[in-house]
Amino acid sequence: MGDADGEVMIQLSAQEAEAWMDEGVELIDEGFEILLALVTNLNERTKG
Repeated sequence: MGDADGEVMIQLSAQEAEAWMDEGVELIDEGFEILLALVTNLNERTKG
């Protein structure tokens, strides 16, 4: 099952792994969009 470090090994089908990867990429993309909006907003505030 796992080792002394608390890792848990599970078996995933390739389709499940791909679905999880796609969801992770979507979350990262959303995070980058939010970060870009924040930086843009801060940049505009410091100009004015």
